[in-house]
Amino acid sequence: MAANVADNDDLEFEPSDETVERWQYLFSYTKSEAIQRIKDQKSDVYRHRLSDDTWELLRAKEEAAGFDRDSYEHWLSIKDQVTIARPKKESPTNSVYLVKLEAVLGSPENIQAIANLPHPPQVRHASTENETEAALFCRIDGITRQAIGSWLSHHHPAFKPMFIPLKLAAKALSAESISPTLGLEATLAQHRPHSRTALLNQQVSQDQYPVWYFFYGTLAEPSRLRSLQALPDAESPVLIPAKIYGGTMRRWAGKYKALVDGTDTGNVVHGSAYEVLSKEREDSLRQYETPAYEVVRCTIVMAEKTVLGLTFRFVDARMLD
Repeated sequence: MAANVADNDDLEFEPSDETVERWQYLFSYTKSEAIQRIKDQKSDVYRHRLSDDTWELLRAKEEAAGFDRDSYEHWLSIKDQVTIARPKKESPTNSVYLVKLEAVLGSPENIQAIANLPHPPQVRHASTENETEAALFCRIDGITRQAIGSWLSHHHPAFKPMFIPLKLAAKALSAESISPTLGLEATLAQHRPHSRTALLNQQVSQDQYPVWYFFYGTLAEPSRLRSLQALPDAESPVLIPAKIYGGTMRRWAGKYKALVDGTDTGNVVHGSAYEVLSKEREDSLRQYETPAYEVVRCTIVMAEKTVLGLTFRFVDARMLD
């Protein structure tokens, strides 16, 4: 309890923006809920604390999943009451935000100059809870957000920009193994490539574009895909009948299709193949699927050819019907 009392000495405690965002992402809290939960935990002198030795044993694995010590202790306190899919922490290049165009960040060109970008970022119209009219935002990644924050801290420290995180399906393709691959366990000896060259030849890399995707649900609807990919009305997305192996279909919330690992590598799932041309177009798909899904590798078989590609796998099979 002494550690808890010491933890509670700061009566004016306010959690950092980074801490609040972490709790929002991990536990799907609103901003106000996250702040209150963090404060409640800090003020609870009777709460269970992990020993330093226990945390050191868990630290590498849990930080890789997006937790720090406090958020992991909170997870332990609520995990028996709720079921949540523990997300994988994404790198800054994998994170996506909207930043409001205002003041010194008043135009895409300003952001381009501040963050030293090759092109002005994409502009979006959106509204916030406190605004009746749509405002202008730019879509940026985590690296750009860090660059903006660093520049503002030196030149305009009093200005607080509005960043809105966009929750995306996780994408973390290993460069050292086949992980994650639908229906295959990368740690098994028979699935480990015998050389670096063999590894590169049998998988899609993290930032490879264009890249083939396999769709099995609503993304295989041309009208929905056209909207998500921001295609002109006269342009129809090219969807090719295809199949993949190693997965099986389940249902989420009684109506949504959810792909999970199959019990047999011979399991076949039928759907459509689609070539995604850029990271921006891929991000729109990941945003649509949400963190309930993750991007995994697969082999896509079409009538005319077979390609290495990607698909969306449901993260937590325990939530499925």
